Amino acid sequence: MIFVLAISLILALVAAVGYVYAQMHREVTLSRLTDTKEGELGPEFWLQFVGAGALPVLTLLAAQFPAISRVIYSLLQPALQSVK
Repeated sequence: MIFVLAISLILALVAAVGYVYAQMHREVTLSRLTDTKEGELGPEFWLQFVGAGALPVLTLLAAQFPAISRVIYSLLQPALQSVK
């Protein structure tokens, strides 16, 4: 039941962030400031959209599947050791 709630919350988060980012990229004034085409969702939009949703999805997958958690930890282990 908690896993279903977590998935629902992540989907709501993705929908809200996607809507806000889409409105920001379609805004005429912001498009002029960032030198992008007005009303167009370019590669910058998709990069921000995927970046905003990647961490919650990876966290949920790592909590559900221990093998994924071990892979993520092994990738981050050198960075974590350098901080110590």
